[in-house]
Amino acid sequence: MKLTRTNNWIWREGELSYKQFTQLTKEEKEAHTNFLLQLGEDNLSTNDLYILSIYAPHKLPQKENKKFLEL
Repeated sequence: MKLTRTNNWIWREGELSYKQFTQLTKEEKEAHTNFLLQLGEDNLSTNDLYILSIYAPHKLPQKENKKFLEL
């Protein structure tokens, strides 16, 4: 999987734009989010992460919360 970085944004070769994603049917959106989850976190573009955070936040791996000065 080829990823390209431009400043703070990461692009994946062949990714759907957010606009293209929003025009998919409900079933196509579900299939695409499942496809993105199968890619693994290291192969996701910034746009892929935005799509997953909006349409499948419950399926994203939970980040460990680090607390500053826990008493």
